[in-house]
Amino acid sequence: MAVEIVLSENRLHTLQKNSKRTLNDSNVERLFGELIWAGSPREFKRISIFLRELTTKGSKEEYPCQHPDWFDESVESPKLVDRTDCDFCGYRQLCERTADNLSVEVLGISYAENGRKPIPPEENQTSLQQCFQGTNQGGELTVVDPFLGFSPLANSSRSLYLIPYASMIDRFPDMPSNQILHTAIGYDLKSAQSIWPSDLRILQLLMDKSMLNRFKKSLKLSGRDVEHLAQLDRISLNDIARQRQWNMGDTGPDFVKSMNSMFEKIIQVLKIFPEFKSIAMTPMKPFVDHPFNSSGSGWLIVAVRILELHPQLLEFYLQHHPEEALFLHRFMPNSFERRGGLSVRLDGEEKRRFVPRFPAVLLCSEEHLQHAELELPSCRVIRTQLVSIPAPCLLIDPLDFDLNSLQGWNFA
Repeated sequence: MAVEIVLSENRLHTLQKNSKRTLNDSNVERLFGELIWAGSPREFKRISIFLRELTTKGSKEEYPCQHPDWFDESVESPKLVDRTDCDFCGYRQLCERTADNLSVEVLGISYAENGRKPIPPEENQTSLQQCFQGTNQGGELTVVDPFLGFSPLANSSRSLYLIPYASMIDRFPDMPSNQILHTAIGYDLKSAQSIWPSDLRILQLLMDKSMLNRFKKSLKLSGRDVEHLAQLDRISLNDIARQRQWNMGDTGPDFVKSMNSMFEKIIQVLKIFPEFKSIAMTPMKPFVDHPFNSSGSGWLIVAVRILELHPQLLEFYLQHHPEEALFLHRFMPNSFERRGGLSVRLDGEEKRRFVPRFPAVLLCSEEHLQHAELELPSCRVIRTQLVSIPAPCLLIDPLDFDLNSLQGWNFA
């Protein structure tokens, strides 16, 4: 089941997920042809009435017809029709329901791998309706799209998802545990983390197989005539290490020496490629263009993000530079993480690597609100709605992205 909210009429009702019916009567096609060639309004009306009689057989009777008088029917007790009836109506283009009524479907969905069950939208109609309530300039209660200003699809007919809050955290974890997420623009399924504006340009290069192979070849041979890190980069790298907790509290000289040596070699390789220079030379602001509280040079930021966005490079680097093992084993002690985070849980044929950062409305009780984060790796809470609901959940606008194309979802 799903819940349909009609934005222009302040109405809320439920409908079957597959609400359209199949019409197998060949006369439907014939009557449609006759409508095109109708010679007068009277003849058009006669054909429309015949067509209506055919399509309403087996109707799901979801709502009353808005213009029964067009079919010589009683206005006091209009016939109940469904979407299929309206789709095959001869007067479809003249009806306000078709011309003006915008509606959204709210589908229940959950992350099945952790045994979580979807929250049925039809059991929370009142709570959902509150998300769409607003007042006009006259102070009258009306229906508004809560994603207006946050989604290019706002005020258009589309599907939304009602997802348990815990399911969004389970399905889209943040492997690096970023402190501040408000400027993140998307989510990388491959490395299981949010991505920032500067990451897009880095990922474009990493996803080019030819570029990646050239980079790895140069990385394998790196180590000769290496420039030492500038003082600003050494300070910044130490800050990033503390932020990411690479050193696990250890600030010994051996760890710092190994860490500096590794990034000196990586930066040496990056400077060979002019493709990375344009990224490194672009001014970057902490917590805006990248997830770190310290910038240093652009070369350092690119080097760190390359390893975080493509963790498999750590294993490759360790094979050819075992002298850096002290730092590497503490940088990412779990070899599973070095293989690429949650990438092993993605379908090998799954082509979609990124999802947008979805806008979301948080529905929860006042008790649960104090424990909820408003900035999540894969979505940003743009509004909270205090309602009586068993567990916190998120109403998200998928931004024209079909969550059903990802593994692990369980639909209500």
